Amino acid sequence: MSNKVSKPEDAMSKMLIILADFHFGIFGGLPTRILYMLIGLMPTVLLITGMITWQRR
Repeated sequence: MSNKVSKPEDAMSKMLIILADFHFGIFGGLPTRILYMLIGLMPTVLLITGMITWQRR
């Protein structure tokens, strides 16, 4: 059994690194970045198709 107690700064810095990886899409390489791009474009596509549908009514 280890007597080592993790410092809050260490845990916080690890968590921030993990969150930054998720935020920038670094954790999964190119496929993750492409997926993030497609998900980011979805609201724009929905807005445009919604306006087209609304104008046709």
